[in-house]
Amino acid sequence: MDMTQRRGLSVVVHELLRGESRDEAFARIAADYPQNVAGKTVDDLNWSDDLAGAMEKALAEHIAAHPEDAGLTVKDFGWMVHEITAWRRQWAELQTWSAH
Repeated sequence: MDMTQRRGLSVVVHELLRGESRDEAFARIAADYPQNVAGKTVDDLNWSDDLAGAMEKALAEHIAAHPEDAGLTVKDFGWMVHEITAWRRQWAELQTWSAH
């Protein structure tokens, strides 16, 4: 691949709050946005604590759709990482903390 023509891939990861397990985060997401996780399990989502694994998974899905790219690695692509954050909960916690 001509690196001047470097292609990009994207990956979506879900943020884990400090000290939060994947199961707890999944339960939080399911409670707040059930439509986003309907029919999915914890292992179906990509998590922020394993970005490298999420990139490998996205690359494998890309190569399945584009077999001509077999042999390329994660490093051969530019990456756009979309991190889904729990900003509303973090903001509420920050407001509670700053009120003390």
